[in-house]
Amino acid sequence: MKRLLFIVLFCISVVSCFLSCSSCAVSQAANPESLASFYYQVAVELDDVDSAANVNGLFPEQVYIKTPTQTFCRDYQFCIVDGLVYYKLMPDAKYSNPKKKEDVWQPVNGTGLPFPANGKDFSVPSRIVEIVADADSLFAFNSDGEMYQMFTNDIGPGRPFVWLASFGWPEKTQLKQTQLVKNKRAWASGARRQDVLWHEDIFGNPHHYGTMGIETLYFLTEDGQQIRFTDSGLPADFSRSLLGPERGSFIAENLSASADTMFVINKAGEMYTRLADFDTIGCDPMFFRYTYEHLPQKYTGEQYLSNYSPWGLPSEPWLRQPLIPLKGEAKITKYITILQNGKGNAARELRVAGLSPNGETGYYSKAIMDNEPEDWIFVSVPLYLEKESFLPVSSDGVEQDVLDNLYGKKQEFSYVGGLWQDGLRNQDIKCKIPDFPISEGECTLQISYKDETKEITVHPVEIWSYMFRNNPGLDGTSKNFFITFDYDDKVLNSAYPEFEQILKKVFGGKKKVLFSSLASATDKYFRLSVTALEKGRSEQLLSAGSSDKSFVTGSSPFGKTTYTFFLTDTGSETLADSSKSTGFLFYESPSLLQYNSASLKIQPGTEISVQDRTRLDQAVKANKEYMKMLKTELEMYTKYASKAEISRWGYNVADLLTSVTLLNQINFPKIKNITSFGGEIMKENARTYKTQANMNSWIYSHLMELLQQRIKSYEEVQKEIMENQKGVVPVKLRNSFVEYYVNDAALPLSMEGQSMIHGGKNARAFLLPEVPSFPGFCIEIAEKEPCYIMVELIDSVEKIFGLEEPVSKRNPLELEAKFFVLPSSGFLPDEITEIAEKKGWILWDGEKLTVREKDGLFGKKTIFAGVLP
Repeated sequence: MKRLLFIVLFCISVVSCFLSCSSCAVSQAANPESLASFYYQVAVELDDVDSAANVNGLFPEQVYIKTPTQTFCRDYQFCIVDGLVYYKLMPDAKYSNPKKKEDVWQPVNGTGLPFPANGKDFSVPSRIVEIVADADSLFAFNSDGEMYQMFTNDIGPGRPFVWLASFGWPEKTQLKQTQLVKNKRAWASGARRQDVLWHEDIFGNPHHYGTMGIETLYFLTEDGQQIRFTDSGLPADFSRSLLGPERGSFIAENLSASADTMFVINKAGEMYTRLADFDTIGCDPMFFRYTYEHLPQKYTGEQYLSNYSPWGLPSEPWLRQPLIPLKGEAKITKYITILQNGKGNAARELRVAGLSPNGETGYYSKAIMDNEPEDWIFVSVPLYLEKESFLPVSSDGVEQDVLDNLYGKKQEFSYVGGLWQDGLRNQDIKCKIPDFPISEGECTLQISYKDETKEITVHPVEIWSYMFRNNPGLDGTSKNFFITFDYDDKVLNSAYPEFEQILKKVFGGKKKVLFSSLASATDKYFRLSVTALEKGRSEQLLSAGSSDKSFVTGSSPFGKTTYTFFLTDTGSETLADSSKSTGFLFYESPSLLQYNSASLKIQPGTEISVQDRTRLDQAVKANKEYMKMLKTELEMYTKYASKAEISRWGYNVADLLTSVTLLNQINFPKIKNITSFGGEIMKENARTYKTQANMNSWIYSHLMELLQQRIKSYEEVQKEIMENQKGVVPVKLRNSFVEYYVNDAALPLSMEGQSMIHGGKNARAFLLPEVPSFPGFCIEIAEKEPCYIMVELIDSVEKIFGLEEPVSKRNPLELEAKFFVLPSSGFLPDEITEIAEKKGWILWDGEKLTVREKDGLFGKKTIFAGVLP
């Protein structure tokens, strides 16, 4: 635990340093690549879908069940045959082109392949392998994993039957299936537009779809437990996800969607439905009003102004559908379909393909809100269902081994930690969150004092980001949230006056107050910041449905105190400054972990002959590509940090203008919404990308130092092979700084000594093998509360690798250094705090270690001096 503390405290100082010191800013790359082609946006190749998916037959009379190769929307049905997309009218089509005979199957636009209307916007793909459709739109992926879209009538956002290769907002790019959805089990599209017209929120209040509506794409991942999604108003990536049924433990076999209502089924024939998209789950406060209060609705869903009324939160939960009663020869398959057939949430039909009690092919059908098993009605239609598609459930029930594997682990994280007030730890209060779903959904904050534990319901809503991302929260980058609290009023009462005082200060008046606080999280930590008004708080600020932004923008005229809950997955409770303690997570990002992948390393001492040099050549190539990837990532985050800061200040200017002109009091067209939360959204985006760019710049520079030595060593072996037909990977080539320091420089893992700072104190210097990407060590100086100084060594690998003989008094090792002072829970003397950001050097002669800082132009100050026993 103490070792972890050293690591965490060190990284705290790094984050703090880079956020406050402009001299450490990353230089802007001249022409960084578009993130749409970034390494985690590279498309995965897609194979042709098995012909078993053609359950409706080849060029069927009608498509009844949607599959990856056969689908339909309001007016048209589509199928893929040998890589081409064919279409024809639905029997009850309301829209058609009178100039075309569309009642027979024919290639879309005559070719069956997407092509640009102007002949240049995108290349014509050679083959289409997957399609989905809903309402008035068709989506298709080619064999390279690239997406195309087409609208089918002139009421929608685009011209009918004109292919588009761009998607998303604010930057339109081509959506590509990536590693996050590789080997997906299913995907589907849903469109909320004029056909469904409105949706009802959790309180039953209807809201008109607006003017353009939205198309959402849902992807059921390989494990059947995650639903990745994106939509026409988001960057074209898979960085967002929805929590599946049973807190994500439900393992779905298939997924269908319509009007943004999802429909999933598992091996036992258990089914759930839910209407959820980025807007309805509360993530778009710049364009929609939200509330956790049950407010009256004065407009109907037919009326456009109902779009402006507050949308109720949280969003609707998963609705468990009744099981299909199976009798006789009845069976069901994994092939399911949901289709919109009217207006509002209830206007959905569910279909499950299978066999009737008499063995006929067809599908079981019912309305989504019918809740009795008897509501399922079998409709006999010609389907072609292969044996492998049937679920292991029949009139005899479900086999036990199937029942034992229906559910996986809940998609939740558990954290333990404490409470800080203005940066100081309250040692008496313990906190826990046992059930945080990093995708979306509520969780419970447990606050304990002595023998009392209070529970507060926390509603996180992801803060919109307009940048392309990979997998925030799980890839080393944080995921940011607006937070709303809910609790029983009695929760704020306590038998201990001091505990009650804190509870009421932190949470008093915040019950169901929209987005009153902020949080950020990864799988490793959860940080929640709460601003408390200390005096004169007016109840008008907290009126029902209030969108007052003073809590999050700091604009309140009253005195404030910041309370921070900081919790980690390890339960470390000794962090001194929770607001800056997430830096250590950057060391565990996927980009850094890739450094130790097998394809990049060859065991030191390995002899390689000319016959097997391919392995060496591939390693050199892989390491250079990895180096390029790191540099590209740095360039991208630098670009994003710059763009986010520009956007933030641009927004601030617009916000000032709307305030001066009083336009921010008008909510038509949604000016008040944008000005209520836009500033905080822009600020959080700017902060996140600046932190990421600065931290990556610092940490990656260290990793590149190791990489450069690896590449240089391998290239020397390549030269040896060219000259001598064989070569040997240097034995002293290491994979971490600690290995160089211990194995080649003979530095001890720990050494006792003295520090001349603050009158002279006992001290200890120790390496950090837990952070192999850090080039240096930590000095602990004995005080009432120990203080820590990090010593970062400059260009240490090259010098140590180049040592001709062991380090000794005759051959000492001298290295330049830079110092960081770690935060402390106690008082730090000025002599220590002044060391921060100063430069110096170390001298090691194999027995004695001396660490000095430059003091003035010619002065020197000994930070540490130690001798081996």
